[in-house]
Amino acid sequence: MNTHVTNPIGKFHLGALRYCVLLFATIVYGVAFAGQHDPKSSGVTRPGKTIFHNFCSVCHGDKGDGRSRARNGLNPPPRDYTSSEAAIELTRDRMIQSVTHGRPGT
Repeated sequence: MNTHVTNPIGKFHLGALRYCVLLFATIVYGVAFAGQHDPKSSGVTRPGKTIFHNFCSVCHGDKGDGRSRARNGLNPPPRDYTSSEAAIELTRDRMIQSVTHGRPGT
C-alpha cells in the first residue's frame, strides 16, 4: 500500500493522517465530557492540542475548521470539524475506521 500522498506541502505520511483523526476524536469526546470534570484539570488536554497543532492543523486549520493555508491546494479539501454535519457524521466507529484505514483521497 502506498503510504505517501503527494500534496502541496510535500510527502505526508498516512500514519500522521490517521493520528490526526484519532486525536480529533479524542478532542471531540473530551469536549463532550468537559463539563463532567474539574476545570482546573484542563492541563490534560494540552498534549492533545500540541499534537493537533503539530500534525493536523497544517491541513485542518488551527481551529479544526478546514481553513488552513494549504486548503486551496488540497483535493478533497480538508474537513471542517467544527460544522454541525461533522458532529453528526463523525461517529465513534467512523473515527476509528478513518484512523485505522485512512480516508479515500486523503
